[in-house]
Amino acid sequence: PWNQLAQLAIRSRDFAEATRDLEEFRRRVSGEPYRMNQYEYGLANLAQWQGKFRQATDHVYRALDYAMQTGDSSFIDGAYATLFSYYDRMEMKDSALWCLGEREKWGNQFSVLDVSLSYVQADRAYCEKVKPSLAGGITEFKQRTPSTLWPIVEQLQVIFDGYCAADTACTTR
Repeated sequence: PWNQLAQLAIRSRDFAEATRDLEEFRRRVSGEPYRMNQYEYGLANLAQWQGKFRQATDHVYRALDYAMQTGDSSFIDGAYATLFSYYDRMEMKDSALWCLGEREKWGNQFSVLDVSLSYVQADRAYCEKVKPSLAGGITEFKQRTPSTLWPIVEQLQVIFDGYCAADTACTTR
């Protein structure tokens, strides 16, 4: 419960309590890579709420180290996705794009959807390059899920097309 208590304290802006809760969590789970991954994400969240964005990035890299220890591709892909998000918000395009390249190595059959969209979010010059990956991901999604879920990827296609057309109604930049 210590990690959850820390997250509640962060949302309450009680950063001293969050730090104490996270340290208690660390004390109890030290040596367990999955749990230490959570601990580092907790510290990253705390740092973000305090406006310490580079420190938050350092904690996500430590979480990535723990994810690598587990060999769990979902945890590794998730760390690179988080790093992409951080770098993209800090307008560090080369680093953001590097993270997407790493995600391509670790992601599952559905992460290609997010990776494709993230590429064009970071740089519209990637539209033609990732369009086949997105199409393949959409096909895979439709083959593996009930048709009631298909509107999800159909909307993703609309967003992707909006980025590529530089339609500001569909983009955030």
